[in-house]
Amino acid sequence: MKIRLPPYLNLYKLDLPFIASVMVFLSLILPASCSGVALNENHQSVLNVGIILGAGGLNDRSFNDSAYDGLLEAQKQYNIRFEVVDHASKESNLDALRLFARNNYDLIIGVAFENREVIEIVAQEFPGILFAAIDFELTGENIASIVYREQEADFLMGVLAAML
Repeated sequence: MKIRLPPYLNLYKLDLPFIASVMVFLSLILPASCSGVALNENHQSVLNVGIILGAGGLNDRSFNDSAYDGLLEAQKQYNIRFEVVDHASKESNLDALRLFARNNYDLIIGVAFENREVIEIVAQEFPGILFAAIDFELTGENIASIVYREQEADFLMGVLAAML
């Protein structure tokens, strides 16, 4: 007996909500970053985004790849420029995030819980810079957290396994 999965259980599509949330977040940030700036046909404001990946790095087939794919898509749709930093030691991560902040990046994204502490530290040091925390909760005036209800997908996969 061959079981057909419904489209919402397609494993290759599970990162679509992640990409969509990055796109929505960027669409909320773009108007704010352009406020007070007069744009004409020849000049467009560029949004600079720095991202520090989780320990798995690129090609993890998970959050890091999804975040990177989301930024590539945002680069096509919006006028953004981004730089990616691999997860390393705490000091290296702090240095990378501080460099983004000193260079006045419009948005700095930390992917995965292992970046929680460094995002929290640098966000407090640079209150004028916007930060996004992906897959962990963090509060602050300049921090937006994006956390997923992973248990819902896990529940559906459990139901599917029980049906087999």
